[in-house]
Amino acid sequence: MEITLGQKISTATSLIDQVGSEINSMLNLTMETFNKQFRASKDQRFLDWDSDWVTSDSEWVLSDTAHYVPVLKKGGRNPVRYLVIQVSLSGDGISGEGFQNVEPLIHVYFFACPVSFEEGDYFGFPFANEWGKPVLIDEAVWFWTEDQANPIEQPWDKNEWGFSVLLTSINTLDDIKDKIVDPALMLIKNPRTGIEQLSSLDGVIRYKKVNDLYRLVPHRS
Repeated sequence: MEITLGQKISTATSLIDQVGSEINSMLNLTMETFNKQFRASKDQRFLDWDSDWVTSDSEWVLSDTAHYVPVLKKGGRNPVRYLVIQVSLSGDGISGEGFQNVEPLIHVYFFACPVSFEEGDYFGFPFANEWGKPVLIDEAVWFWTEDQANPIEQPWDKNEWGFSVLLTSINTLDDIKDKIVDPALMLIKNPRTGIEQLSSLDGVIRYKKVNDLYRLVPHRS
């Protein structure tokens, strides 16, 4: 029996809705896992999570969604950084000029401002010029810092960094902990150790440069 165009549309819509439900569950589990770890922090205080999102050009499909938490110094009154989990399904969150990729991604980053897709403050390709020129360490972690020579030696509240994970590599609670939560918190505490953790994890994106093009390749052990 031939499948009609209407049936294809209905099936595709159901698939998108199912994927969205699974992504929401994953993000909720990720935030819960982060919250449990936040309580042990000695140098940072984490506030409540907030979120932002953006649709595709047609405004029919969600292309990116991000949850972020303000981070304060212990005893401080104002956020000095924001820890972000961004899921990108299409658009410049997965590829752009100079960056080649076709797979949905999770971006985990630590920035000086909250996420705003409308204002251009999010992890997208190519990176916004106003952020400054980033330094790529071990093909896995981008650092935005005034000290280009020693990006990983800066105090935690002076660093801005980000890494990416293949969305489809996150399938269990252990994946959330091992590939998102633990390396993110370690990058805040000790960037060198955080980078070492990421280097051996399946699904972590390697930014491999060929001439002027970065190919986004998930690590496979």
